Amino acid sequence: MTAPLKAGPAASGAVASAVPDAVHRVLPGQTHNVSPDALAPELLEFFAAHWES
Repeated sequence: MTAPLKAGPAASGAVASAVPDAVHRVLPGQTHNVSPDALAPELLEFFAAHWES
């Protein structure tokens, strides 16, 4: 059996560095189960920047 994968900001940052045009964001005070109030502004910014008219 293998050891569990330890993920976190360093691991997700490494993935973002390897993916073209990726952005790594850390939401202060949030865990993996992100609050909708914390996530909504990030999603709005993303969709506003990438929405094709």
